[in-house]
Amino acid sequence: MPKPKSPRSNTITKIGLSCIGKTSDDGQCKSPRLSSSQYCFFHDPDLTEERKAAQSAGGQRNTIKVLPASTPDVKLRSAEDQNRFLEETMSQVRRGELDPKVANTLGYLFSLHIKIKSDLETDRRISSLESLIKRQRQNGSFNSDAVDEHEWIPPSGEKDNAKE
Repeated sequence: MPKPKSPRSNTITKIGLSCIGKTSDDGQCKSPRLSSSQYCFFHDPDLTEERKAAQSAGGQRNTIKVLPASTPDVKLRSAEDQNRFLEETMSQVRRGELDPKVANTLGYLFSLHIKIKSDLETDRRISSLESLIKRQRQNGSFNSDAVDEHEWIPPSGEKDNAKE
C-alpha cells in the first residue's frame, strides 16, 4: 500500500514546482525546483560543476586544523617546557593553525600530565620518608613513642614492625 502524501507535497506537485529528479531509492524528489529549471539544485544536470564546488567549499569549512605530522614531539620536563608548550598552543589557535577543539583536547591531556607528575612526585617523597623511617628504626634512632599512631600509618607489610 503506497504511503499517502502530505497535503503540502500534493500541492507543490499539482502546480509543477517539485523537482522531476529521482532520489537514490528511486523515489520522487520533493525539493522545490529552480525557477530556471525543472530540477532542484541537486538534480539539475547543468549545475554539476557548481554542485561540486559547493560540496568542496562545504568540506573545506568543516576541516579540522591540526599540526602537520612533522611537528616535533614536546618534552614537558620542566616548568619552562610546560609554559612554552602552553604559549605555543595558544598562539597556534589564535593564528588559526590549530582547531580550538584540538587545543581543548591538548589542554585536557596537559592537565592530566601535570596531575600524574604531581602524584608521582608525592609517591616518590612518601617512599623516601618511609625509607628514612625504616633506616632509623633499624639503627635504633627512631623514637616510636614520639609518633602518634593515628598520624602515620605504615604501608602493609610494615605494620607488624611498627610496634617493635
